[in-house]
Amino acid sequence: MSTKRDLNFWFDQLPAILWAAFIFILSSMPASAFPHISFPGADKLVHLGLFFILAMLTERAFRRQALIPRLQSWSVVWAVGLSLLYGSFDEIHQIFVPSRSPDLTDVAADFVGALIFAFLYGPLFAPRKRTTV
Repeated sequence: MSTKRDLNFWFDQLPAILWAAFIFILSSMPASAFPHISFPGADKLVHLGLFFILAMLTERAFRRQALIPRLQSWSVVWAVGLSLLYGSFDEIHQIFVPSRSPDLTDVAADFVGALIFAFLYGPLFAPRKRTTV
């Protein structure tokens, strides 16, 4: 029988972990595994989108956990920081992947994706408080 705590992990924490694993798998693939897109900056847009989603999922995980109150109250800041850190380590990881190399502009695109989430968080993603009439 599942406890409420177990269900919270599956619904609140696991999506962020799986998304981070998905990013790791993508960055472990050789560059030749991806289609060539002639649109300038297309790879940066991909980084931006992947890390926008990572920030969104990690913010949700931090906000919904109850173990560390500071993670809840500063969930957006922690999500952006973790996304930047993960993006940095992802580029270091690519040193060891054949035909891949680290790129600081990729880290910048990762960070921008997380920052866009942070700026949109209040108006679009912040949980709404119910008002009674």
